[in-house]
Amino acid sequence: MRLLRLSCAALAASAIFPALAFAQTAGASCPAYTDPGVVSVTLSTELVSTVPGVPVGVHAALANNSSEEVLDGSLYARVTDVSSESGVIVDEFIAVSEIDLAAGGSKEVDFIWQMPVGATRGDYRIETFFVYPRSLFIPPPSASSKDAAALTMHVDSDVPEITAIDISEIVVQGAEYSQETGGYVFAESANIAVEIPLKNRSGESYKGSVTWRLFERGKGPLTEPVGTYTEEIKMHPGGVTKTSYLIPDASAGSYYLEAELSDSFSTSLMAIPLLREGVCADKAAASGESSAGGGNTPWLIASALAIAALGLAVFRGWHVEKI
Repeated sequence: MRLLRLSCAALAASAIFPALAFAQTAGASCPAYTDPGVVSVTLSTELVSTVPGVPVGVHAALANNSSEEVLDGSLYARVTDVSSESGVIVDEFIAVSEIDLAAGGSKEVDFIWQMPVGATRGDYRIETFFVYPRSLFIPPPSASSKDAAALTMHVDSDVPEITAIDISEIVVQGAEYSQETGGYVFAESANIAVEIPLKNRSGESYKGSVTWRLFERGKGPLTEPVGTYTEEIKMHPGGVTKTSYLIPDASAGSYYLEAELSDSFSTSLMAIPLLREGVCADKAAASGESSAGGGNTPWLIASALAIAALGLAVFRGWHVEKI
């Protein structure tokens, strides 16, 4: 469900230009979900309010504000119950994929969000982020994005309360929160433990499961996770329990950790980025990068010249040693 198609051209470029692929990752800002606002998004819907279990149609108007084409982009959606104190995230999904936009061009797309049957009464914010094939992370709830748009919809429901992850009481050990990046910064080889409280606010017993998904930097939620763990959860009415995920000897550049609590009735999610010290480039140096499809012309020219020089060397019988 979270797989993103890569074009043949992108695969070929990665194979022929490994230095280019490395430069795109190493030169990204910290954290890498910050983008230059190349694509503007506007959302609209014909519904003013709805009820649980009803599909909601959303119309999105996209505009490429740059002079370069954007290839294989996606709209990633997040739905949050903004009526609750902590803001319960009830859904995240890829709304539209394989979006191509010509330079200065525009496009209109539609998607459907299935309102959960266990949705409580209140206001829900449907937020979309335009992301690119090499987007390293999806912006977490604590961050903002220039390529985002949102609308709010009221839900009439008889469901009083649900069981949810309380994102206001998440505890992270082995990493420190950074207000600047909206993520948690850790030292190389640190042992990281993330604990989340689960609260059954309903008057009935709860039986469901929590699934953890761990993504490495450069392999965000548009791809498959590098680690998963599912735990069965049972709670009495009004009960509270805690569950945790351990990342021993953290050595990757950065991670993106998700947790999803669900049963047949409702869903609650949380996500946090974990950023390793010393692996993020200076923001000033990265601000000139483009997330559009054709923003690497200098690298392409340099790589092409390098390959041409190597071909000429081989043609003339020069000897190249392997290092």
